[in-house]
Amino acid sequence: MYSKVLEKLEQLKNIVSHSDKKFMYAENFVYAPAVIKAAEILHRKKVKFFLQKAKKV
Repeated sequence: MYSKVLEKLEQLKNIVSHSDKKFMYAENFVYAPAVIKAAEILHRKKVKFFLQKAKKV
């Protein structure tokens, strides 16, 4: 299985390198357990708006 993944990645690399397009990767954290839990809490508390920022250290 690992060798098949490497094979596919090599094919992808060749396609991207011969293209004028960008290859970009993103993840969807909407379904992460922590995000789901926060959404449940906000929904239960009937919060209309929620903003959280990290402090610069």
